[in-house]
Amino acid sequence: YRSHGYPPEISLFRSVTGQDKTPPPRDEKAVMADLRAFVAPPPETRWLDERWPLLRQEPAPAVASSRPDIVFIVVESLRGQDVGFSSGRTPSITPNIDSLAASGVAFPHYIANGFASASSFITMQSSTWAHRIRLVSSQNLDLKLDGFPFRLGQIGYETVLINGCNPEFEKLLNWGLRWYGEVDYQHAQLDSNYLPRMSDMVLTDHAIERLARHDRENPDKPLMLSLFTTGMHQPYTVDEDGKPPSDDPQKRYDRALGHWDTQLGRLLTALRARPRWNNTVILLVGDHSHYTSESLPEEVRGMPVDPTVWTSGLVAGPTRLIGPSRRVEAVRSHVDVMPTILKLAGDRRPTSALGHDLLGDGEERTTIAVRGHGIRVDRG
Repeated sequence: YRSHGYPPEISLFRSVTGQDKTPPPRDEKAVMADLRAFVAPPPETRWLDERWPLLRQEPAPAVASSRPDIVFIVVESLRGQDVGFSSGRTPSITPNIDSLAASGVAFPHYIANGFASASSFITMQSSTWAHRIRLVSSQNLDLKLDGFPFRLGQIGYETVLINGCNPEFEKLLNWGLRWYGEVDYQHAQLDSNYLPRMSDMVLTDHAIERLARHDRENPDKPLMLSLFTTGMHQPYTVDEDGKPPSDDPQKRYDRALGHWDTQLGRLLTALRARPRWNNTVILLVGDHSHYTSESLPEEVRGMPVDPTVWTSGLVAGPTRLIGPSRRVEAVRSHVDVMPTILKLAGDRRPTSALGHDLLGDGEERTTIAVRGHGIRVDRG
């Protein structure tokens, strides 16, 4: 960077975004115009103040009764290498995930911006990148992070988080209570494991029961239901089947993944039976990937390699809300979740999101994955 006279942060920004023709800072109006073009807002956007180049007002949101229900499913350790639609693995052990992807918008090259789950919990809901050496959830509790569940609550949604893990671990409960109107999780017991978890079957039971309660008590109110599973956490065992675990971690993972896919089928059956099914959008992603039987050289451990950050993503719902079914080969990532959900809900207020709407055009984009020993950039 010394040869160009730029600080390293500016050089990194220019190399990542491809903004090699950005005018120098002395031409402030040109810089402002360039920033606005880079953000690419809709044509009806009105800029609010020339002193703040990205502060904008977008069209008023739709009335609450017409907003869609949104079911956001985050699957623990969902490996892109093992999901049928993203890897081409045959025979597929994820028929329900694959069916949703085929009828919706599929993202086979979906990258987690951070690792592990606590980083993804923050990244997805606030559209911010993970910190390289700090765990934001537990080490930056005073941050005033913008989160899509809180915003949706402001515009009339009932917001519910069902977390398979005890969110008191790594201070996630602090964020869940800050963002959601209701948090459902398995409480820690003094005489048992500090980190008890709901099995995927029990979590699905809770989700189905919560859907029914919403329809009884608030049928005219839109619902934002977030499910964070934990059944596929290491060591990849399935509590319900009672079978002895295999010595092969990949075989254990396959069984756990197949079990989750079965639970997803149960959840989809319940969703399809609801009166609001034709006004419901499902967004499903993995919180990150994970090693099973891979063996990596020591020099790349701790870096955001495929076994830790290549997961899968999809959006399913009515064509009028998500457009025609399609497969987007360009990379997408967790920071794109918040802009997507806000747009679906009709929230056009200014945001600090670093991502873009997943349902926008299929253009090439850049994603960034962060771990303690390195930063990964995927483009196109």
